[in-house]
Amino acid sequence: MTVEEWLARLNAELLDPRASRRELDELTGALHEATDEMGEAAACEAFGDPAQIARQLNEHSPAEPAGATRMIGSPVGLNPLTIHSRLASAFDPADARILVPHALGLGWAVNLGAVAARLHLVDPDQLDEDVLGALDERALTTSGVAAALPAVAGLALLPFGLGQERLPNHWPLFGPPDGWVTPIAGQWMPITMALACIAMSFLPRAFGASQLWRLLLLVIASMLSVTCCGVVTMQVFGGYRPIGWLILPLMLLSCVAALAQGVLLLRHGARAASRTRHASPNRS
Repeated sequence: MTVEEWLARLNAELLDPRASRRELDELTGALHEATDEMGEAAACEAFGDPAQIARQLNEHSPAEPAGATRMIGSPVGLNPLTIHSRLASAFDPADARILVPHALGLGWAVNLGAVAARLHLVDPDQLDEDVLGALDERALTTSGVAAALPAVAGLALLPFGLGQERLPNHWPLFGPPDGWVTPIAGQWMPITMALACIAMSFLPRAFGASQLWRLLLLVIASMLSVTCCGVVTMQVFGGYRPIGWLILPLMLLSCVAALAQGVLLLRHGARAASRTRHASPNRS
C-alpha cells in the first residue's frame, strides 16, 4: 500500500476531516518521515489499519466532544473532564467552525482562531509546535500585562461606587436599570473577574503550563478583562441611565481584544520561528 492510498482510506472513514485537521497534519508528517526511513510499504504497515485510526479520531473529534449532550438542539457541556479539550477550541485556527460548544454549560462560544483565519490574519496551520516553541518569555509576559490592565483599571474604579447608596447590577437592552445591589454586594463579581484575569495572565508560568495553554488563557483573560472593566464602568458611572445597549459593543470590544491577543502572539511566534529556521543553515 502506498502512502497516498493509506491517507485516502483514512480520509474516507473520517466523519469530518476538517474537525480533525490538526491531527491529520501531524499524522501525515509522521507518516512521510517514516516513509523516508523505512519505505512506503513498511511505514504504512507500521502505522496500522487506517480505518481503526479514523475511528479513534472520530471518537475524539471536537465536533462533538466526549461528555457532551444536547438540549433543544444546543450542546451542553456537563462533564468537567472535557473542559480541557473544549477550552482549546477558544482559539483554534485549524478548526473552520466559527461556533463551538461552550467549555461548560449550554450553547456555543466563538472560535476566535477561525475568525482570525477567515480574516487572513493568521494561517490555519500556524498554531503548530515550531511557532509555539518560538514564543519567548518576554512576549508572553508583555501579553499578560496587556491582558490584565483593563481588569486592574476596573478595580481602580470600584472605590468610586462605595459612596453611592446602591449600584445597578442588571440592565435591560432599552430602559433604565431594573436590578440594584448595595455597593459592597455589587463588587464581589468584578473583583472575582479581575482576580481571575490576573491569575490567568501570570500564574500558568509558575505551574509550568505549555506555551499553547498560556496562549489560550491569555486570549480568554483578555476577553474577561475588558468585560470586567466595562461592567464596572457601567455600574459606577451609569446610575439610572438607560445604557443596557452598551453591553453589545462591550461584548464586541472584548472579542476584538481577545482576537488581537491571539493574533499578535501567533505572528510573533511565526516571525521568531522563521528567523530560527533561516539562521540554522548559516550556523551549520
